[in-house]
Amino acid sequence: MTSPYHSILTPLSDVYELGGPEVFKHLQGKGNNKNLVLITAEIAKQLNSSSSLMFGGKAALSYLTEQINTEVSKDYVLHHISPNLDVGYCTDDSLDSHSPANKKPTIITTDDEQKLHYKSQGFPVEPPEFLLIDKSIVNEGMIFGNDPLLEQLYSKPVITKEEAENILGRPLFLNQFVSFINPKNKSHIYSRVTGDLQKHDSRITAVKNSRLELLTPNSKGYEYNGRFFNNIFGIKPLNTEQFLAVQYGLLNPDVEVSFICGSQGSGKTILAYTSAVSLICDYISKGSSNPSPANFDQIVLFKPNDVMGGKKREVGFLPGNLWEKLEEDLQPFEDAHNRSSLNTFNFSDMVLHPKRTNKYGPKREFSGIIEGHWRLPIDREAFRVLSSGKSRGVSLERTIMVIDESQNFTPYEMRTLLGRLGVGSKAIILGDPDQFDNPLCSRDLNGLTAAVHHFMEKPYSFLINLNRNFRSQASNDTLTWTVFSQ
Repeated sequence: MTSPYHSILTPLSDVYELGGPEVFKHLQGKGNNKNLVLITAEIAKQLNSSSSLMFGGKAALSYLTEQINTEVSKDYVLHHISPNLDVGYCTDDSLDSHSPANKKPTIITTDDEQKLHYKSQGFPVEPPEFLLIDKSIVNEGMIFGNDPLLEQLYSKPVITKEEAENILGRPLFLNQFVSFINPKNKSHIYSRVTGDLQKHDSRITAVKNSRLELLTPNSKGYEYNGRFFNNIFGIKPLNTEQFLAVQYGLLNPDVEVSFICGSQGSGKTILAYTSAVSLICDYISKGSSNPSPANFDQIVLFKPNDVMGGKKREVGFLPGNLWEKLEEDLQPFEDAHNRSSLNTFNFSDMVLHPKRTNKYGPKREFSGIIEGHWRLPIDREAFRVLSSGKSRGVSLERTIMVIDESQNFTPYEMRTLLGRLGVGSKAIILGDPDQFDNPLCSRDLNGLTAAVHHFMEKPYSFLINLNRNFRSQASNDTLTWTVFSQ
């Protein structure tokens, strides 16, 4: 008997955890072809037992139960998802007996043990290609130009984006950097893709006059809101790439999503933290009693570690109050705080409310005035830590959302977090596609590379990879030590 389906597929639970309900969208047939996805009772059980954070599997299962276009046969409950996809729920775990025309379904998984198990039984096995993004995508924020393009920019410092693309032989996107090596002194020369943004209700509706222009970056300071600062809370850029990350990404009012990537010691945490604090502070000019209001109300951190989304998932069993439970996992941000001029007050003051007791502790005693002219929010905490698993249904308006170690979130988790961005908010996404603690994630399958792939060409997005490690020589040399890499 001929099967009515072009392909018969069985993604295992890890694929649903990584991709959520979006998995069904990617597995649809093309053109006039229809595919069938089979889900066994055991897979459904695994999806239903997903932890509070790893909710991609539960979301996929909920999506199926909400489908009303179903029919019941002796083999399975058939969900008609679209003209190109049916999903069959098997009442037992026998894939062979339920697959049409006795055709073994293709198993889709990232789990090596499961790959071996199903291959030994004669099942075809494939990785979830639709979720794989090469880790090198994080380098797309700054690419190398060629000599003809540099010559053109020397003769005309601003050229159209189309001209630049024709010379390079590749497409460019807004906020992308093109760098060159000066043939005379071997120094770096930078150019940037920019354009005139057309906006409506804070949304970018069009980009006109797209162009590539030479930069003369002043790595000694930053410009923001018409004011010039030679540092941010005592932190100065250590090289031009750090300057570009802050000036054109973190402080750029037209950038809603900033990807700051880099290995250990590249400075991404301290640059992100100090920039974020400056964005939530009112600014009191010298001789003025009326502060310029901040553009954002507070910082909200999402971090996928053992306490806030790793193997333990929950903080209830740990001793101490909430701040004492979280402090160790916030150490990189506390270190950034203490290395900057913010160290005149305790990092814990950032999470305390200025007017009342909150879940982190008593009322904040610190006045909130920093360096005489910066002022922390006077009616709310400056810094909040939210559980990723409890972010659904939350809308974060006028908020700096910092997503740390983004490579340890799954693509579905990243999609859910970024879906919480409300009006007037900004996301700062930090990550290194070579460091993993989440066993579901890998260099080419993680929330960081998936989010970069989706947002990279959006006109409100910014991407840079900080390549230099500013720690010791020994620290730098560990970057080539591959024994612990997955």
